[in-house]
Amino acid sequence: MATKREVSDPQSVAAFHARLDRPLRVVITDATGYWLEDAAHRRVTEEQPTSDASMRQVLAEVADGRDPASLVLMCRGVGFDRYEISRGTILVDLAEGAAGVPAAPRSGADSLDRG
Repeated sequence: MATKREVSDPQSVAAFHARLDRPLRVVITDATGYWLEDAAHRRVTEEQPTSDASMRQVLAEVADGRDPASLVLMCRGVGFDRYEISRGTILVDLAEGAAGVPAAPRSGADSLDRG
């Protein structure tokens, strides 16, 4: 594997760090709509062109005491009607990242429930 031998200029390094410091966004190639479902496939959110509203709703549902394992982020797009993106604690991790919440290590039973 080739490696870069030149030293990066300070502006490039600062720009790279700035990109890492912003909130994450879940984007699936060719997706045209995103929504949140419960484990029984009932919609928790309406379909939206981005995952933003669904990610905010994940955090609200979990804060209200809902089991993360019962939440599923779905999307549809060009060539597919239903695609499961994530569920459970991994979905919560993604939603926290989208909200700009710093990652925290999981321990105990939380670390076993990764999806």
